[in-house]
Formats: sequence, structure tokens, C-alpha cells
Amino acid sequence: MTRPRPAILVLGFSFLLLAVSSVWFVMAGSGPLSGSDNASTQEITTIGQSRSNSGSPAVVPTPPARIGTAVTNEPTPVAPIPVAISIPGLSVETAVIPVGVDDDGQVKIPQNIDRVGWYKFGAKPGSGIGSSVIVGHRDGRNYGKGAFYNLGTLKPGDSIAITTESGEELNYRVTGRESIVKKELPVRELFRESGQEVLTLISCSGNYVPGVGYDQNVIVTAVPNSEA
Repeated sequence: MTRPRPAILVLGFSFLLLAVSSVWFVMAGSGPLSGSDNASTQEITTIGQSRSNSGSPAVVPTPPARIGTAVTNEPTPVAPIPVAISIPGLSVETAVIPVGVDDDGQVKIPQNIDRVGWYKFGAKPGSGIGSSVIVGHRDGRNYGKGAFYNLGTLKPGDSIAITTESGEELNYRVTGRESIVKKELPVRELFRESGQEVLTLISCSGNYVPGVGYDQNVIVTAVPNSEA
């Protein structure tokens, strides 16, 4: 089966760049407390980071600047940041929290498993270029299903809406879905900052390994409705 992916763009590296190949997207099954009232202002859980049996959040080090930067020297288009996402096919309507990366080069996700995170150093939805990455928990040990629990059931043609801080609603249409073993993730492609605009949603899939997490990621790509 041909994998539906966005166009590949090789990324350059900033002077504080982490090795791209070290970025793993592993959202552990032992997710954080989903009822936390202050989760919208925290970036505690890290993709690729396991949690203790007590459920206490792991200590988060000061994050480095970013994963990568586009090859082009053209200025990044200005666009409002995303604040909410709606996926009617999954009955998902939730807040989008800006997130970064930790010292291990792993993308953070909100502590609250009912929220999702937008990678704030990458492309923005509505900017017209690049891959805007939004990540979310599949589930949380002892806390049930996360916002992206059923992400792998989306199919081409399904709709996704992003609301920005300016109140604008951006509408997308799903064009592809695939599950990939974590070590084979096309990281440079997923985080490209130029080329065709796509929305990239990532969560866990595959088998759960206690103390480690799921062994695969599900990746859903969508394009603006005007391009669908």
C-alpha cells in the first residue's frame, strides 16, 4: 500500500539544532491526569518519555530552540497561532496548546490527555506553507482515552477544523493516514517548514510495551479545503 505523505523537504539545521534522527514520537500509555485544571499552561509530558507508576509528571528540562529550520531563507509567513481543533468524525473538540521540545529532542504534549499540542517552532496552520504538526495522547494509564484515541480511524475526505487566536476557522480535508514504526518515522518530512501546506496529526498506535510505550505512531495528513 502506498503511504500517503506530504511532499518531502530536507531541513537545514540551526546552531542549536538537535540531531533530527533522535526525535521519537512515543506517547506512553501511562498518560497524565486528564482532569488537571492548569494543563492548558503546562507542557509536562514528553513524547518518548515514560512515566512512573505513581502517575507523577516527569521533570522537564529547559528545552532547546527547535528541531529544525527550513532550507529557504525566505521569511516565515505571519499567521495567528491555533487555539482549538474540531474533528467531527471523532467527536473531538478540544484546546490546542503550543508546545516545544525537551533536551532529548522529543516533542512535548500537554499534561492533560484531553488536550493536544501544536509544535510552536514549526509551520502554522493557515500560513500557506509547511507541515503544521499537532500531537496528542492516545490514552493514559488509569485515565482512559485521550483526545487522539481514535485518530487511526480517520479516512480520506474526513474534515478537520482549526480555530486560531484571531477567531478564524481553517478547514482541512484528510488526504492520508498511516501507521509507522517509531524508528522509521520520516521526521524531516513531518516537520518541514516550506512546500505545500499540510496539517499533520500524530498519536500512538501499534502494540503497547509496559514501561516503554506504543511501538508505532499513526500519522494523519490533511490539506486546506481549497486544495482537497
